[in-house]
Amino acid sequence: MDPIDTDAPSLSRSSLDRINALRERPLAPPPVRSRPVLPWIISAVLLAFALGLIANPWFETRIRSQLPGFAASTLPTVADLEAQRAATLKLDRRVAALEARPAPPVPVAGVAAVASADVGQLSTRIGTTNARVDAIGTQVSMLAARVDASAAATQATLASVAHDAAAAQSVLLLGVTRRALEKGEKLAVTVPSAEAALRSRFGAAHPEPLAAVLALGAAPVTSRSLARDLAQLAPRLTGAVAPANASWWDSFTNSLSGIVRVRETGSAATDPVDRVAAAQTALLIGNVDGAVLQVAALPADKRRIAGSWLANAARLRTGLRGLAVLESAALAPLPPLAAPALAAVPAPVAVR
Repeated sequence: MDPIDTDAPSLSRSSLDRINALRERPLAPPPVRSRPVLPWIISAVLLAFALGLIANPWFETRIRSQLPGFAASTLPTVADLEAQRAATLKLDRRVAALEARPAPPVPVAGVAAVASADVGQLSTRIGTTNARVDAIGTQVSMLAARVDASAAATQATLASVAHDAAAAQSVLLLGVTRRALEKGEKLAVTVPSAEAALRSRFGAAHPEPLAAVLALGAAPVTSRSLARDLAQLAPRLTGAVAPANASWWDSFTNSLSGIVRVRETGSAATDPVDRVAAAQTALLIGNVDGAVLQVAALPADKRRIAGSWLANAARLRTGLRGLAVLESAALAPLPPLAAPALAAVPAPVAVR
């Protein structure tokens, strides 16, 4: 049902006229919304700034050339284009002239002669090059031989110098050791580092002589100490002092033997008194071997009395012999090394 129905009984005439008037009135257009102008102004200013910056020569030379993808380019000028065009025309004319020129006939014999001459020259040059290579190889081989010979000679010299230095150190060490043994001083007290140095130098090559020297250095014995000990043992060895358990007859005969001694003229001394006296005389002149021979020739009961003395004398003799062996080893010369002959270097080949 139409809400504005003229036939409705409930509406008055005036109300209907007003409604009709409202129907016939034109509708008012909607209000126009105003747009902001400031963003457009800012965009226009930024666009103008960017265009001016791009058109600026400073931006072209300093900024754009540094940007990736923009390589520095130089536009050719009119003069460059004219010069390029002239060069191209000149080159075209020369190519056309070369194409139009007829090729001169070449005889086959001439070609063969030229080819054979070229092959001969090439063969000669190859032969000369091979000869130069062989000569250079010979020079290099001789130089290498000379370098090897020089290295061998240098090594031999260094070995000789090292041997001489080691020999000098060994002789000095053995001299200190001999002086301590001759004085009857303990080697570990006089020279504390001597034993380690002797073991390092002679332990591998001469173990037995070194052991004898070290044993003598641990318990020193000298010819003077042997003479002193023999003088203390002389009364017992000669029978001048009878043992405590000896009878009166043994004491009487011992005293008589010290007064009267019968010996054949020209015969060697066999009496204990003479042997002890000979041993003491030998010790006075440093003849330890002669003193040991005299004491060792005593009767068995006398040798038992002198047992410790004979052991000390034997230790002294063995130690001194070992020291002499070490001194000989220290002074042994180095075996001569054959120095290789230096090869003569040939003169260099002349370059052609």
